[in-house]
Amino acid sequence: MNSDPFSGWYKYLIQSHRFFQDGILWIQFERGIQNIKNLTAKILRDITDPATAEKIENLKNLAEILSKKDVLIVLDSVEQNMRSFHYVFEAFKGKVCILITSRIEIPGIHAIDINKLSDDEAFQLFVKHLTNNNINET
Repeated sequence: MNSDPFSGWYKYLIQSHRFFQDGILWIQFERGIQNIKNLTAKILRDITDPATAEKIENLKNLAEILSKKDVLIVLDSVEQNMRSFHYVFEAFKGKVCILITSRIEIPGIHAIDINKLSDDEAFQLFVKHLTNNNINET
């Protein structure tokens, strides 16, 4: 595997285990310049056409739509913009499967340091959590 431990896993999960058949939404957080309004607009642009995006008022509405789908939301590098992270996390929490990546510990979020695991151990842990019946609990 390359430096991104999740790089090839999503294809394997979708093809072999039939996880996330409706897709993976990868949200990259950026330092400073990213405000909530612009982030929301970007997310909507990334996953839908402009006419549909106009009908979705906010991320909570999008979360309701996605809650009926088999999706994974990846919140990547959340330490870069904690304010935006909290907004996005609160919108999707309990509605869809969420994977958070961060270089810092986030209070209230169960953390696993995958750098201490081999690629195979990290993958097995990921699959174990996906097949857990409590997948949507926070």
